[in-house]
Amino acid sequence: MNIDPNQLKLLKDLIPEETLKNLLNPSTVVVGKGLAGILYYVFQKPLEFGIVEKKHLDSLSKMTSNDLSKIPSQNRDEKGMGLAFKTIEESKYSLGDEELRKWFSQLIASSVDDRKNNSLTPYYSTVLSNLNSDAANFLLDLVKFGNEMSLFPFCYIQKKVENGFIELQNNIINFNWTDENQPLIMTIDPNTIEVLKSFNIISVDYQSSLTSKKAKDAYKDIETSDIFRNQALLNAIMYHKCNSNYTCEEYKEIPFHEEVQLKQGLLKITSFGESFIKVSMPD
Repeated sequence: MNIDPNQLKLLKDLIPEETLKNLLNPSTVVVGKGLAGILYYVFQKPLEFGIVEKKHLDSLSKMTSNDLSKIPSQNRDEKGMGLAFKTIEESKYSLGDEELRKWFSQLIASSVDDRKNNSLTPYYSTVLSNLNSDAANFLLDLVKFGNEMSLFPFCYIQKKVENGFIELQNNIINFNWTDENQPLIMTIDPNTIEVLKSFNIISVDYQSSLTSKKAKDAYKDIETSDIFRNQALLNAIMYHKCNSNYTCEEYKEIPFHEEVQLKQGLLKITSFGESFIKVSMPD
């Protein structure tokens, strides 16, 4: 994609000179020029009508320039420009989020990197355009604390009632269960889990659980966590009118604690999720 002189002048008005120079420098040749042209083409109208802010375009273009510079010249692939175009176009609606700009920048660069783009389809940018920063940060944590199996203890807390169970707290994960550090146990927004499941980035299974000794210890860590204890206390207060000032330290000291149980399950990063992360997650 070549840029005519008039377009280049307008492009200079949109993007800082230093960033533009990086995009157009000889080391990026066709790829750099093409992406600079795409950035101008895609964002001209959104900028004109105030749909996106110039500072956010500046940020994306600078990030993209930096990510492009990490690709060896022999691996820059002009054939990926179509995928890069779609990715830039899909980024319009997420441009105001700094974390998502990093992901879009990485996916743009992966589109023109022949070491990565063989597995890419336009679907990747569609998936990314449907994520928010909470989902992106959750994936970052999964990778940061991940393990070779890409598996995590994943649970919810349930209350035993006469005809079965009712759910008290869902989406509890033990991130760093395979290492020796203090357990990192958190609750995760159900919307984050549902979005990632809907795009097959993760899967959740409550019909199975992890069975290794470390995994069993990890589930026990959840059962002794403040999250679990607080739900047991809430059960006593809400359903049995126990004193709301009741302050015990141990779970089994809480009245009616035996009603509150942990439903064990597991969360897995899917093979598609691993592929998506490889080409989209910022370094």
